[in-house]
Amino acid sequence: MIIAKNDEEKRNKLWRVAITVSTLVIIAVALYFIVRMFVANPIEGTWVQKDSDIVLVLDKDGEAQLGGGDLFAGADMTVRLQYTMDKTAKLITIKGDEDSIEQLVETSDGIYTADELEVLLEAYMKTFNYNLEKQQLTLSEREYGSRLIFNKK
Repeated sequence: MIIAKNDEEKRNKLWRVAITVSTLVIIAVALYFIVRMFVANPIEGTWVQKDSDIVLVLDKDGEAQLGGGDLFAGADMTVRLQYTMDKTAKLITIKGDEDSIEQLVETSDGIYTADELEVLLEAYMKTFNYNLEKQQLTLSEREYGSRLIFNKK
């Protein structure tokens, strides 16, 4: 054993390697948390509306999908949306994707028209204040104060 032989030079090398490896691990963990706190999208993920099982999927690229539950009268359909987010003001603006709405009209076999879908999605295509607590996302409408509450899936 190196320690038993009192070989100071080998012990110093081992000590430097151990300190270097532990320093690199500490730096990697710190960078991970810094990126996670300041760069990452805090609301990215899959969210299920509390009362109606409507699913909202928010991607990191500003794309969203909305569907499920009783949104489309039980039909298994989803619509693509676009969103922008301002982390400092805690705002999210969700907008419709015209191509996705047209595609949804075509695949609905005449159940929905474009106007009906826009009315149906009107509650979700707005600017909201968002609040994230634990595993719950609350979207509060800026003008009237109505709320949409989602739980993390």
